[in-house]
Amino acid sequence: MAALYKDQGRYAEAEKLFKEALAIRAKTLSKEHPDYAQSCHNLASLYKDQGRYAEAETLYKEAHSIYAKTLGKEHPDYANSCNSLALLYHYQGRYAEAEPLYKEAHSIFVKTLGKEHPLYALACNNLAGVYENQGRYADAETLYKEAHFIYAKTLGKEHPLYAQSCNNLAALYQDQGRYAEAENLIKEALTIRAKTLGKEHPDYAQSCSNLAGVYENQGRYAEAENLYKEAQSIYAKTLGKEHPNYALSCNNLAALYKDQGRYAEAENLYKEAQSIYAKTLGKEHPNYALSCNNLAALYKDQGRYAEAENLYKEAQSIYAKTLGKEHPNYALSCNNLAALYKDQGHYAEAENLFKESLAIRAKTLGKEHPDYALACNNLAALYKDQGRYAEAEKLFKDAQSIYAKTLGKEHPNYALSCNNLAVLFRAQSRYAEAESLFKEAQSIFAKTLGKEHPDYATACNNLAGLYQDQGRYAEAEKLFKEASQTLIHNIQRNFVGLSEKEKEQYLATLKYHFEIYHSFALKAQKPELSAWLLENNLFTKGLLFFSTQQLRRTAEKSQNPKLQATYHEWINQRRQLAKAYEMTQEKRKEQNISLENLEKQANELEKQLSLLLAQEGYSFQLSPTQHSWQEIKQKLKSDEAIVEISRFRYHDKKWTDSVLYMALVVKKNSPYPEMVLLPNGKDLETGEIAFYRNHIRFRKQDKASYGVFFEPIAQKLKGIRKIYFSADGVYHQINLATLYNPKTQKYLDEELSIQLISTARDFIELNTNKKLQKQLKEYRLYLFGYPDFANKPASQQPSENRAVIDVALVSRIDKKQRFFDELSGTVTYLPGTKKEVEGIASIAKQAKIENNVFLEKQASEENLKKISSANILHIATHGFFIETQEDNKNKEAKFDNPLLRAGLLLSGAELSLNKKETGSTENGILTAQEALGLDLQRTDLVVLSACETGLGEVKSGEGVFGLQRALQEAGAKSVIMSLWKVDDNATQEFMNLFYKNMLLKKQDKRTAFQNAQNKMKRKYSAPYYWGAFVMVGE
Repeated sequence: MAALYKDQGRYAEAEKLFKEALAIRAKTLSKEHPDYAQSCHNLASLYKDQGRYAEAETLYKEAHSIYAKTLGKEHPDYANSCNSLALLYHYQGRYAEAEPLYKEAHSIFVKTLGKEHPLYALACNNLAGVYENQGRYADAETLYKEAHFIYAKTLGKEHPLYAQSCNNLAALYQDQGRYAEAENLIKEALTIRAKTLGKEHPDYAQSCSNLAGVYENQGRYAEAENLYKEAQSIYAKTLGKEHPNYALSCNNLAALYKDQGRYAEAENLYKEAQSIYAKTLGKEHPNYALSCNNLAALYKDQGRYAEAENLYKEAQSIYAKTLGKEHPNYALSCNNLAALYKDQGHYAEAENLFKESLAIRAKTLGKEHPDYALACNNLAALYKDQGRYAEAEKLFKDAQSIYAKTLGKEHPNYALSCNNLAVLFRAQSRYAEAESLFKEAQSIFAKTLGKEHPDYATACNNLAGLYQDQGRYAEAEKLFKEASQTLIHNIQRNFVGLSEKEKEQYLATLKYHFEIYHSFALKAQKPELSAWLLENNLFTKGLLFFSTQQLRRTAEKSQNPKLQATYHEWINQRRQLAKAYEMTQEKRKEQNISLENLEKQANELEKQLSLLLAQEGYSFQLSPTQHSWQEIKQKLKSDEAIVEISRFRYHDKKWTDSVLYMALVVKKNSPYPEMVLLPNGKDLETGEIAFYRNHIRFRKQDKASYGVFFEPIAQKLKGIRKIYFSADGVYHQINLATLYNPKTQKYLDEELSIQLISTARDFIELNTNKKLQKQLKEYRLYLFGYPDFANKPASQQPSENRAVIDVALVSRIDKKQRFFDELSGTVTYLPGTKKEVEGIASIAKQAKIENNVFLEKQASEENLKKISSANILHIATHGFFIETQEDNKNKEAKFDNPLLRAGLLLSGAELSLNKKETGSTENGILTAQEALGLDLQRTDLVVLSACETGLGEVKSGEGVFGLQRALQEAGAKSVIMSLWKVDDNATQEFMNLFYKNMLLKKQDKRTAFQNAQNKMKRKYSAPYYWGAFVMVGE
């Protein structure tokens, strides 16, 4: 029973029973009986698992002595006691003491049982293990193979012990970078265990984890994740969620997420593992120290240095106490803390710790061990950063030599050492030496990891950077292009099965590569490179938005009942999450709602949906097609052009503090896209955009912004009448139509027809000449306006503008805003929106189009969320967006999510703002996060007749995270929105003109929009009145 409790991690109960057995045998058999020795051995084994090594050693030695005295030193039980004591020393890193004991057991088994007995095979395995830890891989392989052969011969190839020998040999091959051999052996073990033990056995879970490890090392993250999760699920089911093995599975999965930049998920899992180890093993166990190390490494990557330092120091203290200051794990903790200090520029402290780690590894592992090589490499990197190149070179070379000797010259670690030395030589302009080493590293990565691995892409990038330094642009170009293609393939492969949040985190780890490519193209000044940049943009720009939008559209069309059920469950889960975000912390606590659990469930459902679509054969639809820029040329008319804007940080051997903008211009007869540089990105994003906004706001003529934002691009547009414009960065905050050309004394939209698109990819995939009137009779128009914010009589003063508001805790909006009267606590009503909606309804009636009007109390959040068949949705009310979170008290409201900082006010909003009940399940405030849950799959157009509904958080390469994005993700083909606060009368007039053009004159929506804007311009000279609205999408 005690042994069962031990296996289940129920250590306290096991200890009590083991001690009871020990006492009984001492009393009934005496303390020199073999059975008493066995009880000592059992209790020692428990202490070893708990990290109570001193107590374990005492008991193992007592058992060892009794067996020697009573059974003699050639008895199998004595040999077993040698094995057990050796194993304890092995765990403690006392390899010199472990080896002779393993050898003694090995010799006894040969003599007493023969070389074909399973116990002899076990002795071979154990001795091989210590050789492996010492870096003596050839000796280890010989013994592992011998054990493997014996198990096959004596027990057969379907025995669990044969499967374990497959795993042992595979682990050795994995350490040596022999991944193909390792994979075959682990798969063999997996098959055996599935057949003999079943797929819900802990040993099957172990094989899943092992195979996942191989896949992770090869960059096959999606496959690795599935296997790690399977192992985790099995451990949870068979051992429970408080078992150390379950904790280990959490650690493994967390490490994978960390490498992918999925930090939030990694942190949760690392913390879970840490909590389990603390509870089951105690806070002085090496495994708990390991969990501290892992969590600290995550914090270090996130720049959370203070938290990382505390955890690294805690781990170091535990290792010192439990394993001693000469154990490899203590050396590792010194190394980790040193690396943290290095990143912070605390070089003296880092050097001392790196040296301590180096000395420990030299003493315990020897100077030819791979871990000693790693210590050399780390200290060398510090010296390189300090400019101590001679010292760095010696250590980098030492590491390279050790890896070559112990792992061979085809191991990824050897390749990494070549790369590190090459980076040093590049910094010293020793280009010939650097080139040779970069090439060697590239070749090894290609051979061992394959050309689809991220490390191979990095090797290509490094070599290309070297060529760039030398002005060898043609060679650099070839390598940069190969690397970019590898990265794109990795994105395509790894996107399947990720949620949107996970995709965003993953892409963040790769973004800098594409910024380097822009910097290179700018420096090389080769026209052909602009085509490559554009094709990269065709894939990467707006990738998150495309992927999520396609997920919804594809799922909507599926006929698979399981897929449909998962899709609708995901949508509902997102709606619940949006509601939970709006609650105060107290309210969530009262209703027992966990944001963390809701987020996790929504993420899991999205991943399940993605995997189900992949199984249905739709995985290719969830990431963009790799288009050629030539497809743009073929589709353009002779008087049309594409303008693709990119924002990037400038890289020249190292990162500079410059932000640049680049426009790529494509015309029908362009031999290549033309590159236009807008160099002062930081000025554009600060002073210049402020100048533009102020001139709009104060109705002043702006003669400067055209020259700053567009004139360099205009020089490439001779003979062009229409442009398709894909913005990035600050360009999302400008209405191009309002830029005034002082030379021609015309606004830009008088010189060019402008169509805004998210990416140039949209132009290729655009359904051209899509006329609204083709389906006009079938259209349904839904109109929302004049919300009854508080069910009060209409005796208030009307608002001149539908103003922007700030948010606090989502439903607690800053009361110092234009529409909110702080003294009376009332939201200013909008009589103009009633006239606007009724006017549009009248136009629709004349056009014989079905229209549904929601005014006053009916203009509610409930009614808006019920809509599922709107072809045109028009919403006229107050809008809001908050730029930053200034109130630190509200951090719990998840304000890192920009979709919670944008939204619309509907009926009952005033009550919510005053912390009163609305009499409804809704609070009258529709956030962009909630808008994601709307059903707009059949919606051709959403019109947001509200202020600054086009604003949001601008993310380079991904557009604006706000209402517009949410509505398009929910299915809307096009959105009309405003970039600044809107004059009420001008808005009514504009909307009246727009709908007349579209519904009565049968103009397509874009032409109707442009004609309405032009007519407004003839009446009002200032862009403030006619230029606030823009149309994005199809």
